[in-house]
Amino acid sequence: MPIFFICSSHNTFINTIIGDTLTSGLIPLYQKLRKESEALASALLFLTLGVSFFLGLVIGGVVFWGASLFVPLFVPGISDSANYLAVSFLRIMSLSIPLIIIGNTAAFIEAAHGRYKALSSRAALTNIGVIATGFTAMYFDAPILLAAGYVVVYFLFLFF
Repeated sequence: MPIFFICSSHNTFINTIIGDTLTSGLIPLYQKLRKESEALASALLFLTLGVSFFLGLVIGGVVFWGASLFVPLFVPGISDSANYLAVSFLRIMSLSIPLIIIGNTAAFIEAAHGRYKALSSRAALTNIGVIATGFTAMYFDAPILLAAGYVVVYFLFLFF
């Protein structure tokens, strides 16, 4: 139970922050600047990707180093063995935070150019990848592979 809570809350939190910010702020501003000056629009994108990378590292670092504090906070009364597994999951999955943030930012930038391939396929690609890593984790009886697979899935999405 704690593992599924961590997986779903991890992704929901990040997608809410990035999705709402980019759709309500970045894309309209970028499209406006693009009409006025291609150089300013490019500078905005460069700045946005830089800030996304920085935020990803900061949030990922906080989650990684604070995992042992967050798990008991969100799942009070958790057993020691489940706590160890959940903290391990959270630490591994924290490595995907910069990948998720930069990948989503790039997908929204693509949408600002009128192309929606990455944005429209993100959910399907990542769900298929997570399901595949779930089967892999079950086959090898190594639940931690689910967390590692989650990082790999978002790494592949970033380059998609």
